[in-house]
Amino acid sequence: MTAVVRAVNALVMRTTPLALSAFLLLACGGDDGGAGGPLSGPAADDLCGDFCTTCNTLDNCQTNCVDVATDPCVNGDAIATWLNCITEDGTCNLEELGACANQVDTGSIHDDWGKACRDKLAACGKSSEEISNSCDLDRIKFVSGDTIGDSMSCFDEDCEAIDACLESAFEGCSLEFGR
Repeated sequence: MTAVVRAVNALVMRTTPLALSAFLLLACGGDDGGAGGPLSGPAADDLCGDFCTTCNTLDNCQTNCVDVATDPCVNGDAIATWLNCITEDGTCNLEELGACANQVDTGSIHDDWGKACRDKLAACGKSSEEISNSCDLDRIKFVSGDTIGDSMSCFDEDCEAIDACLESAFEGCSLEFGR
């Protein structure tokens, strides 16, 4: 597994709909164009309160949801769009996780990141499957534009240096790499 895959997978564990939903379900029972930064504490409290109440989750849902929504690596606008969709009309629509995630648009910086990732990994001789797995925009749509922007220069590095560069770019995030 390349560092790109490990770094993206680490972000995925905290930020994609499936990982976030699993996180919330287990724990609970910016820029424009969808590339915003984390939610403020009060906004996250309101959003997570609505989600946790509507979906009848356990008490620690509020704390865990707010922790995710205010993480500096998370695109709060994307999280808000996703959770608002799940609780649309005052009902809990957990069966709509994927459909709601599809309502989240990526920002232009995410598109630029995907292209840079695909181009660099192709130049490094990676397989089309590895490129697809590493550079899929659905995997990074819940990552903040600032975090994505900080990692863009990694694709200017030598193939061998991408791993360490991505780990450094995501160092401020509450993420573990190399899993």
